[in-house]
Amino acid sequence: MFRTIIAAIAVIFIASSAHADGKNFYVESQIGSTVRADNGRDDSGVMGLAVGKDLGHVRVDLSAFRHSSGDATSLGEVEVDSLLAGVYYDIGTYSKFTPFVGLNAGYGWADGLGVSSVDEQGLIYGAGVGVSYAASSNIDLITRYQYLTSSAISVTNDSGLDDWDSQAFTVGVRVGF
Repeated sequence: MFRTIIAAIAVIFIASSAHADGKNFYVESQIGSTVRADNGRDDSGVMGLAVGKDLGHVRVDLSAFRHSSGDATSLGEVEVDSLLAGVYYDIGTYSKFTPFVGLNAGYGWADGLGVSSVDEQGLIYGAGVGVSYAASSNIDLITRYQYLTSSAISVTNDSGLDDWDSQAFTVGVRVGF
C-alpha cells in the first residue's frame, strides 16, 4: 500500500512538472547504510526516491525512504517507511562539486518484531549534509549523511525501548529534466 501511494504521488508530481516552464525539476535515487545502529541492532539498509524542484541555490523535494534493520539480531527486524518533504541549500559550486545542507520533515510508519507496538507511526524529522558532483549537465552523483528521528516510533534495543533514529550515509544519482 505504502509503495503504491508513493508511486502515485511521484507520477502525479512528475506529470504535472513536465508541463511547467523551465527545466529545474529532478528525480533522485539513494541507497546506503546506517553508521550507528541502536544498541544490539545491526546496521540497516536505506533506500529512497525523491522528486523535486531546483530553485537556484535552494531545492525542495518530496521523498520516500525505507530503513530496514535487525535481520541478524534476536531483537527482531524494524522497517520504517517514510514520506518526507525536504528543503536543501546548495552552498556553492566549486569546480563540479556542490556541497549542500538540508532539513526534512514528514510522516513515518514502522513495522516488524522490533517495534514496540503493532501500529507505530508519527512525525519524522531530521537534517543532512552532502555533496553532489556534476557528471553532466543534467546528471549529478550524490553522497550524503542524513540524520532522521521520531519520538512517536519506539523500537527495542539491548536496554529496552528507545525512540527510533537513523544516521545514514547514502550515495545516489540526481537526474534533472
